[in-house]
Amino acid sequence: MFFPSQQFKELEGAAPENRCAGARFSDTWKEISEEERDKTQQTKRRREIKRVMAMEQFVEMMRGGSFERMRQKIWQCLRNPEIRVFSVLGWEGVGRSMITRQVFDELAKEEEEETRASLFDHIIWFERQVSHREMKVRLAETLGIHVREWVDDVSLITEIRESSQYRRLLIIKDGGEMFALSDMLGAKWIVITKSMAFCRDLGIEIRIAEEWGSLLDDEAWALLCHEAANVADDPRIQTDLPNGGDTVMQCLSYCLLFSNDIPIQHVMLYWKSEGLTLDMESIDQLERVSTTLMLLLSHRMLDAPYSNIVSVGRSLRTKLIQILDPRGSNSHRYSSWRGIKSRRFMVRCGLRLEQTPKVDEWEQDDLERISLDTNNIKTLADIGPSPKCPSLSTLILSNNPLLLQIPDGFFQHMQGLRVLDLSGTGIGTLPSSLSSLTNLKLLALQNLPSLDTLPLPFLHALQNLEVLLLGGSSLPSLKALSLCMMQNLYYLDICHATNLTQLSLKGCHSFEQLKPPISLEMLDLSHTKIHDFAHFNFSELINLRRLDLLCTKHLTGGQWHQIDRLPQMLNWDQCGHHQTSLEEQLQTNQGYCIFVSEDKVFQTLSKDSNLWEKDLEKFKFFVVSCDHHPQIKRKGTCSPFEKPHFIYRAIFAAKPKHSTAKPKHFTESARSYHRCLKIGSTNNVPFGIRGVLYHTQFFLLRDNNSIARLSQLGVENLNNLIECRIKKCRNMQSLLTTGRRSENVQALIRLENLLLFDLINLKSLCTGTFGEGSFNCLKLIYLEHCPRLVSLFSSSVRLEKLETLEIRFCDMLERVFEEDDVSGKDVFPQLKELCLWELRKLKSICNGDLPALEKVKIHGCRRLQKLPLVARDSNHKWEDNRTFQHARLKSSSTF
Repeated sequence: MFFPSQQFKELEGAAPENRCAGARFSDTWKEISEEERDKTQQTKRRREIKRVMAMEQFVEMMRGGSFERMRQKIWQCLRNPEIRVFSVLGWEGVGRSMITRQVFDELAKEEEEETRASLFDHIIWFERQVSHREMKVRLAETLGIHVREWVDDVSLITEIRESSQYRRLLIIKDGGEMFALSDMLGAKWIVITKSMAFCRDLGIEIRIAEEWGSLLDDEAWALLCHEAANVADDPRIQTDLPNGGDTVMQCLSYCLLFSNDIPIQHVMLYWKSEGLTLDMESIDQLERVSTTLMLLLSHRMLDAPYSNIVSVGRSLRTKLIQILDPRGSNSHRYSSWRGIKSRRFMVRCGLRLEQTPKVDEWEQDDLERISLDTNNIKTLADIGPSPKCPSLSTLILSNNPLLLQIPDGFFQHMQGLRVLDLSGTGIGTLPSSLSSLTNLKLLALQNLPSLDTLPLPFLHALQNLEVLLLGGSSLPSLKALSLCMMQNLYYLDICHATNLTQLSLKGCHSFEQLKPPISLEMLDLSHTKIHDFAHFNFSELINLRRLDLLCTKHLTGGQWHQIDRLPQMLNWDQCGHHQTSLEEQLQTNQGYCIFVSEDKVFQTLSKDSNLWEKDLEKFKFFVVSCDHHPQIKRKGTCSPFEKPHFIYRAIFAAKPKHSTAKPKHFTESARSYHRCLKIGSTNNVPFGIRGVLYHTQFFLLRDNNSIARLSQLGVENLNNLIECRIKKCRNMQSLLTTGRRSENVQALIRLENLLLFDLINLKSLCTGTFGEGSFNCLKLIYLEHCPRLVSLFSSSVRLEKLETLEIRFCDMLERVFEEDDVSGKDVFPQLKELCLWELRKLKSICNGDLPALEKVKIHGCRRLQKLPLVARDSNHKWEDNRTFQHARLKSSSTF
């Protein structure tokens, strides 16, 4: 037995007599475990059996009437040899695949093999997504043609046409692309489609279709439920719907509440507010699921004039409203068909009503949704000051421009309301009973020309509010808006509030998407779930002076190349550990201060971005994992050097208070630079910051165990550095390494200060060959506690401007250069200060002398036999009575 749910089917035989669809499968369930051991195949098999059993139930229910007429028309076309192609459109597009599938299943019945053989030799079903090429290949394989990969379509069609001359083919194409009629290959074709225009374009004259009016309400409801259940079973959407076919039917029915076509992005907010879709992790996931569902609905039941627009056909709308209307007589006859319940709606859209329905129509216990969209209603007083609607979850009064006032207590007895739409009305104030809607999820106040401002106490009472739509409402008296601590708010559209200058959403932990007005000057999105700059159009926010983004762990930065400008002050700290320092930086005009937890925030900020010249002339960027921010040192705590197990503890305690290099704290030292970057602990090598690094002057790398070599970030991206500090990076093995492909490359051509601390696995600073100009500006080198460091530089390095060299506690260091024959006046012509502290294995620095040396400090370097000093007549003894010629020093030496 074969079924058309697979992309390709081949059946041999002919049509049976007019009988119910499919074989009986009551015993098949017991045989599955014996026939198919693979669980995946069993699942597919069960799903197919459920489909066929549901089809049997549906056909039994739909026996006779419009359904049977359409079925008979299909059989007539199949039996007529003169008809080569015809189309099945169902009931205005709905049910077209289902009715064809029933006939297909009848053709598959094994007991009718002799009868089947009189009609067709092969029956092939192609699903919607199959391409032209794939169709041709599968047709060829069905006819026994061996298809080579290199065979072109023209040759393949020729072979298929020749092989099919004496074969009787039935090809069923369910939507998607089609061949031209000239390529129909002599087969009989059934084209399943919802579009009359598609049939006209292909020249298909025979079209099997019925009107919705030809179905009884019970039949139409069963057909719609069957299609909704099939949509829910689609694997692309199955896991995202809480109640399967019932959710699909509710989503379809919800579209009836709007008189005009609506965007998918608009209706998805209403669906979520009504609980029709599961709680999604992000608005992007909600949009993905909603779009997929809408595409499936559009393919089976809805019209889709544009890809992002939802439209319900007029006759389907009329039929479904008639079924769901509380005045209908058959509303509940099939209320539980396939687990799908009918819900009572009162829909009076686009009828030019001047009065609302009577109060008894409102006050029905099971009435869930009311829409009076697009009418001429002037007042709601006709139904009383406060109608009792305990089950009402959606109320849409939009597009009633003559409605100027809502009674103050109108919403008093609608505590179950989740969606309220007052858009496009003439109201100038909101009723006080709005604050009683504690379960309200979505409030739409769009295009309200008479609304002057928002009653903030009423809004703050709506603690469950998720969506606030204010687009198109100018709200002229609203200059500042604070929605702080509205925990569930995730979407705000306030793009037309022309005078709004200050907006705070601080503490709205669910908030993700904002459409701000161009007048905005100050915006606070701290402690929100905002995750992408794409939701801000900075080029249009020309007045924005300050943007606060404290504790925004989800913010990834988005596409920096799409950002034309930044606000004057950007207060961005993903983890919220540096609020005070950020405030100080903003007040002292130190440029942009950004603390982020992942380097991918900057991965689209390229070194060629216009922002570097326009907005990022000054910046301080910090990339530190939120879980590894350095803790504030408590009073009385000791540094690593002061701990009891530290072998140099006694020496460290006795060392001079003021070292030669005088290394400063990061913030103090960075203050003199305009462009600073700090990288702390990261999970991976932070390749995303390469564009930022290219423009950085001061660079600090601290507590990072992912980077083994600084050159991993690109040697070319280091050439604007002036000061570089690296601290406590356990896996750092070398600063720069050049390979064969990068020999003679220029490295660190502007670097002046290099300071390295506690790099326990560092073995060398630079290995390889570097081009002319490398290290040319380097003035200070400070090394402290690098216990595995053996040498510093390769012999090709020239430090022509180095003035200070200080090395401390590097226990394995034997020499400064890899080779011993390096001349001091060649490599250190400007060296003025030299400090060597506890270097137990150091043997040599360089040959010759250091002509510019002025100050020397040496302690604990017992293997060092000589210093490259300019000779004098007098001698000076070391602690162990070793001697060397005293240098001509401007200041006294200390040993």
